Amino acid sequence: MSTSIHGSAAFLLGVFASSAMYFLTATAQEPNGSEQKRDDNPASIIGAWTAEDTHLSLGALYQPAHPTRQRRSRVYFELKDGKLTGHSFTPYFKEIVFQKGWDGHNAFTSIKFADGKLVFEIDSKEVSFGWEGAQKEPAIIRVEAQIKDDRLVGKWGVFLRDGSEPFRGGWEAVRAKEPESR
Repeated sequence: MSTSIHGSAAFLLGVFASSAMYFLTATAQEPNGSEQKRDDNPASIIGAWTAEDTHLSLGALYQPAHPTRQRRSRVYFELKDGKLTGHSFTPYFKEIVFQKGWDGHNAFTSIKFADGKLVFEIDSKEVSFGWEGAQKEPAIIRVEAQIKDDRLVGKWGVFLRDGSEPFRGGWEAVRAKEPESR
């Protein structure tokens, strides 16, 4: 019995020592807080991007084929006083119904960029949802994208006050090639 206790203790000591070595080695390989990774540099997203949002185009939930709708716009990111700012411009804004008083521009209310991940939010004055669109309330549109070479690839979602996400879709952006109205 004494041998099995000593054997168990030796086994546990070996596991503990291996775990401690792994932790110390892994910790030594992580960059310290003063080192900034390339993907944390906001300069990598500064400028104009041609963005495309997509969502399922439903005539009816029960239809046999479901195409997607793609909508293009421009998004702009700037660094002002060390803080990321941005806005969008939708050139075909006059064609979109129920948009009184909108000139196609929309400022981003929050922008974060870290570890190659971009997250920005836009306030929406009103979203219609529920049975026959009877419910209307303000919402936040959140875009989350990962930088991949010279592309931003991700998704968007509409979030209501209660945190629910009734609508969502895909989002992608590439560096803008030609200048366009800002």
